[in-house]
Amino acid sequence: MKKIIILLLICFLFSGCYTTKAFVNVEQQQATAIEEAKVATTLMLQNWKFRSGLIRGALQGRLDVLPQRTVAALDELDRLAAEEKLDDRTLGYALGLRISMLQDIVKEMLKQYAPNILQYVKF
Repeated sequence: MKKIIILLLICFLFSGCYTTKAFVNVEQQQATAIEEAKVATTLMLQNWKFRSGLIRGALQGRLDVLPQRTVAALDELDRLAAEEKLDDRTLGYALGLRISMLQDIVKEMLKQYAPNILQYVKF
């Protein structure tokens, strides 16, 4: 019985070490991905005036065809792109706005040009 308990304790110890190592590995991968996302978001904001102009030009003043939250995200990204320096939280916020905005735009495009697809895709 004593040997079984010792064996179980050793197994728990090794599984704990493995779990910790796996956790550290995941955190390192996420840290790398976050740094890459910061760089990409910074570049996105540097080019945002062009992108915003492209979206607004394509709509030719018909922003009302987009959901209000999309227009608000577009305006907020315009404001953030004009700022000189952004902290990490604001970069994450900007990336989240862009993802949310693109989701809404894709959904509206599908409604307009391929409404049958919406029965297979959930937003």
